[in-house]
Amino acid sequence: MNRRQFLAGAAALPLAAAPERRPRIAALSTTYHVRSHSDNFITRFLEGYWINDRYYPPPCDIVSLYMDQVHGKQLETIPVPKPAGNCNWGEGFRDLYITAGGSVYRARARVNGTRTY
Repeated sequence: MNRRQFLAGAAALPLAAAPERRPRIAALSTTYHVRSHSDNFITRFLEGYWINDRYYPPPCDIVSLYMDQVHGKQLETIPVPKPAGNCNWGEGFRDLYITAGGSVYRARARVNGTRTY
């Protein structure tokens, strides 16, 4: 074996020994409760699933999970005189600003809001 053959074999060694990495995904859902569509597909990605007598393991790993409403219940209603067009948190995530019909309304929250991104 000459030096060139040795280096070619040594360079390929880490590639052959590296384990295949499973795909990593994020799960996003607006609502989640038992027997919901989100429960069905997110649980399959977390735990795998059975069809007849055959088990199918999850094909990937969920590395991030975002739920907008855990139980799918409306949290609160903020009345404005016209249909709302947009809303955003102000500085400190305490004031919610709502645009409706060319006007801007401010709603003070009882607790601080959170950044969703």
